[in-house]
Amino acid sequence: MITVIDTSVLITFYHLNSIKYLNQIFNEVYVPITVEAQFLKVDSDNRLNFLLNFYEENKWFKKCQTYQSDIMAILATDRKIDEGEREAIAQYKQIQQDLKVEEGNITCTLDEKDARGVATNMNIRLNGTLYLLARLHLMGYFDYADIEKIRIDRRFSRKLIDAAMVKARQDLGL
Repeated sequence: MITVIDTSVLITFYHLNSIKYLNQIFNEVYVPITVEAQFLKVDSDNRLNFLLNFYEENKWFKKCQTYQSDIMAILATDRKIDEGEREAIAQYKQIQQDLKVEEGNITCTLDEKDARGVATNMNIRLNGTLYLLARLHLMGYFDYADIEKIRIDRRFSRKLIDAAMVKARQDLGL
């Protein structure tokens, strides 16, 4: 399984010191260059050192920067989604095409409602931060308290957490 992540996912897992757990779900995690740049806007020295070391030590965690400019141009007309989200969507399409990834073996991990709507309209399989946290919690990598902390910090509703837990349970066959 492959995923392309957006900035909110990278920031959340970084704050939880848990990026390392993403390979429990995915064989490859792709980080678009724009997502990396957005991530580095705050505490850039520490975050840059972290990323450089993490890329080096974890070959499953990869930069990506190849996409069709026409997809980016089309996505740029939607001002409701930011550049990182647009690039994550475009990278998903490019990776799917380049690697000839079969349907169901690649996801795009986005949280913002507008970006998720655009991705859904483009037939992109989606995950969100809460789903990944729920799944990792059910696999024994997270305490539920971590999910609750993210819910409060990011203002996610309990309804979203419940839905993420239900989907994670189903996907894990629990």
